[in-house]
Amino acid sequence: LNPLKDNILLLFIAAFFMLSVWEYLVSLFFEKVFKAKYWDYSELKFNIKGRVCLKNSIYWGILGVLFIKLIHPFVEQKVELIPGNILLYSIIVVYILIGIDTIVTAVTTIKFDETIEKINELGEKIKQGIEQLKKNKLVKNRKTSKVHQISKTENNGVSKDNTEYLNNVNNKDNIEYLNNIDDIDLKMTQETENQTNEDKELVKAIEKNKFEQSKLKLNLYKTARRLKRAFPTM
Repeated sequence: LNPLKDNILLLFIAAFFMLSVWEYLVSLFFEKVFKAKYWDYSELKFNIKGRVCLKNSIYWGILGVLFIKLIHPFVEQKVELIPGNILLYSIIVVYILIGIDTIVTAVTTIKFDETIEKINELGEKIKQGIEQLKKNKLVKNRKTSKVHQISKTENNGVSKDNTEYLNNVNNKDNIEYLNNIDDIDLKMTQETENQTNEDKELVKAIEKNKFEQSKLKLNLYKTARRLKRAFPTM
């Protein structure tokens, strides 16, 4: 833009278009690479896909004129006073710092997306665990009801205090029937105990996932605040 410094109108137009194109390309790059939109001008008039708008492009033109006419000459005078070696090293340091900042921002953004995915995965696991607990409770209730029904049948049909049972105790069918009842009762008791242990493990897993999810949400909030400070329109 420096060759246009003597023609303010051409300088404004050049800055208007060049910086607008740069802003559009940077926005497009962030959207494609980081899957994030750090500014959005969709609510402003005369915008192009929310990436650039007429209002900001005018600001870019004005800023270009001010920079070339006022800021650049002042900075240029001061820079000429700096020895060549020091200036060179300073430029290298600045580029290194910019590079580090870019890498940190990129990594932070990628981790931001990964953290959201992990939170969603943990949320799905928690949901599945709760659904499994509900199913286990339903199965347990059915088994308990069945045990009560069998016990009732046993008490009503072949109670050990019943004289008829004592008279028929040698009957093979009655003995097998009682053995079957005992086996069923024992089996259901064992299944109930196993179910209880499984429920305890599920509860532990759910609580662990909730704790991990809470930590990730806190980290996500901190990262979002940092990004929000860097990109206010995000």
